[in-house]
Amino acid sequence: SDLAAMTAAAMAASSMAFQQTDPAYSATLLDHARRLYDFAYNNRGIYSDSITNARDFYVSSGFNDDLSFGAAWLYRATSEQQFLDRALEFYNQGTDWAYSWDAVNAGTQILLYITTQDGQYAGHVEQFIQSYMPGGQVTYTL
Repeated sequence: SDLAAMTAAAMAASSMAFQQTDPAYSATLLDHARRLYDFAYNNRGIYSDSITNARDFYVSSGFNDDLSFGAAWLYRATSEQQFLDRALEFYNQGTDWAYSWDAVNAGTQILLYITTQDGQYAGHVEQFIQSYMPGGQVTYTL
């Protein structure tokens, strides 16, 4: 689910980038994004269980954030309520330890704020950023 949902997110975002200059390609990207997302939604699991060579290097910790992120991008690209509903189905308002290939919750929070203008999502992003500020919950060394 995680790999397919993230690829669907990339294709949905790309479809927006090509919408004006190459509408046919944009439509193809969006069609593939929808299909990949449906596959991810209906076949849940982490990619490193299927691509076992990846376990030693990039084991995935979960797929909920990826399903939410993919749906958020599809909602942004289509404005279809079903994708907002799915983004919220897997949404986590908590604060991740980082924004990375394996933790995309903050990206979903930003997208949901941009598309809905609901201040709760801005608040969640703010909490994420503040966690990196002095006195925040993310500790690091200089």
